[in-house]
Amino acid sequence: MQRALKILSAALIALMPLSAIADDGKNNDDPFELTIDENTTPPKLGKKQTEALRQRMQTIVSDLRRHKYNVTKSHNGLVVTVSIPCSRLFAANDTTKLLPDAENLLKPLLPYAEKTDLYKIVISVHSDNTGSEQYRYDVTEARANLLCDFFEKHAPETEKAQTVIPYGLGHEEKLNADDSILNRSRNRRAEINIVPLK
Repeated sequence: MQRALKILSAALIALMPLSAIADDGKNNDDPFELTIDENTTPPKLGKKQTEALRQRMQTIVSDLRRHKYNVTKSHNGLVVTVSIPCSRLFAANDTTKLLPDAENLLKPLLPYAEKTDLYKIVISVHSDNTGSEQYRYDVTEARANLLCDFFEKHAPETEKAQTVIPYGLGHEEKLNADDSILNRSRNRRAEINIVPLK
């Protein structure tokens, strides 16, 4: 009996490295269970591949700036972020639909959403300090989901590929002190991150 247990233990120990390789937790993560930081981290690539990717993302920046977007880069130029004031996308205090002109405003982003093998779209919506903390989270989450719905409607392949991920962040990442109407409006924004997958 003891010999059988030793053989079984040895077999299990021998198999452990294989199971660790097969399930390293990196390739099987549900993107909707990851933090926004995890979802906006670009892939680790070699030096030449990284430089080629940086150039590709710079081309995206140039294209989006032609559409008059406010565009920034992060992660050493590998992630592109478009920031849009909420007042251009949503009616005040309405979390049920986009403004009529919002779809036209968002359409130049669709070509990147459609390339589900190359990019994922990570959406974050932010609020000012109006209302309770729960209210701010509820509003921003509903608005992030509306933007997600827009991409999935116009680029249906994104839903199957799970490449559009929404986050309602409430007032967590304010840009300015909420000490004026202008500063509060700057804090109310949607950020659409184009994150390369390879």
